[in-house]
Amino acid sequence: MKSTNTLAAIFLLVCLQASAQPKDDTRFTQALAEATRLSDTAEGKAYDGEFGKVVAPQLSVIVGECTKGLGPKVNFQVVLIFAADGRVQDVLTASDQPGAKCVGEKLRNVHLPGPPRAGWPVQLGINIDPDNASMMLGSALKLMASGAWEVDATLTRAAKMRIHGLLAGDDFDLTLEPEGRNAVRQIGIKDKVWASFDGGKTWKLQAIAEQATFRRVYNFVHNPIRSDAALPAMEVVEQQTREGEKWMHLRPKVSDKEQAVSERMEYWFAMSQDPKRNGVRKYEGPVTELGHEKEPLHCVATYQLANDKTIQPPPGSDASTDQSNGQSASSSVGQTAGGVSLLDGKLRIDVPADFVREPDDSKEPKTVAKFTHEGEGAAWGEVLRGTHGLTPEQLDGYLKMRVAEYTKGFNWLPKDSHLQWLKKEIVTIAGRKWADWRYVPMKKGMKDYRNNPVYTRFLTTSFKGQLLEITFTSNLDTDPKRKEEIDHIMDSVHLEE
Repeated sequence: MKSTNTLAAIFLLVCLQASAQPKDDTRFTQALAEATRLSDTAEGKAYDGEFGKVVAPQLSVIVGECTKGLGPKVNFQVVLIFAADGRVQDVLTASDQPGAKCVGEKLRNVHLPGPPRAGWPVQLGINIDPDNASMMLGSALKLMASGAWEVDATLTRAAKMRIHGLLAGDDFDLTLEPEGRNAVRQIGIKDKVWASFDGGKTWKLQAIAEQATFRRVYNFVHNPIRSDAALPAMEVVEQQTREGEKWMHLRPKVSDKEQAVSERMEYWFAMSQDPKRNGVRKYEGPVTELGHEKEPLHCVATYQLANDKTIQPPPGSDASTDQSNGQSASSSVGQTAGGVSLLDGKLRIDVPADFVREPDDSKEPKTVAKFTHEGEGAAWGEVLRGTHGLTPEQLDGYLKMRVAEYTKGFNWLPKDSHLQWLKKEIVTIAGRKWADWRYVPMKKGMKDYRNNPVYTRFLTTSFKGQLLEITFTSNLDTDPKRKEEIDHIMDSVHLEE
């Protein structure tokens, strides 16, 4: 298929093209051939562009009206002959294509600038095919990459979070509202990110090393509309009209075996009379991110063109590098959306989105950070910094002391249970010695850690001559998935000095 004017970007895959012509319509066939020839000339390309500018805003509605009831696949051509004054002199179509005749008649009042010469033919090709759904969606996503869009999304895994605000390419102004937690607003413009934890009253400019936690929030709502994403083969589920727009509902094609295997992404994109408004209106399905492909969140997001709204830096942003809001750079937003950076960027931990960081407490000076799983306390984590000194040589003695202490048991353990050590040894990670110790309290008669209360894992090391200890534990029965999640967190720990 050869596109000959700017209509090729319209989501119906409307394009100016040449194809097989009806044998018995000589005049139409000759005009189509001449239009095809002229479309390859400099003058023809320029006039096709003028045609596209005028026709594009109304074409999707016209095509929708004229092809209703013609089935899922429609493919026809229309040739419009323009007089010297730019008015339509004649409309030519094949005699056996009622849809083409309808479109031609509705375009009869089009008025363009004068053509290069009187009697100038312009061809319009309409090709609607469900098999082209992926191409249609790709065109919609590319269009959205150049505009500003309002998004409102709800994401769910163990708990819900709402993300709403503005997206404009790589820039964003988004508010994160974790269920049962305080909202956090974040603005990202080019390489700068600001965050506010008090409703926009005060702002903090984030260091480069600490921006990733905020950009993850952006990724959750931007990934569904990424124009560079590889799209699977899509199929049209249905077409409908909403508020003057034609919506197409798409989902990936799957085989019968794949039908119920996993959640599928679904898109609804609109074709409006105003081509600038064309784009995805709704997405529902999984959202994943690098390193968490097996831990998708369910996302329901709506997108609308942002009318006259732009993304601006926060008021007084030139002076916003202080910490007047009282929050550390690694704040609760980071733990809701993903990994964290602590100790001036020296310590990095990949914390899943369903863990939320608790507010810092001045009454607990040894606590660097504390986390709680959003699933009603199903798990928690903590990073502690000691004050009494610990050298790498003392690490082995510290581990033996803690193991002996824990082996004695706890008052809260069920009767007739014992502590099962899964690991208690000194390991080397990236050249640094760590004490890696993990346990599960085993109920009497149980031989497997599953369905026993609590899985706990510690990582302890010496950092600048002081103890640094990271703990993550499941509070309820040890679900294998929760254990895997905790091990993922601990295996991601990266510490530099």
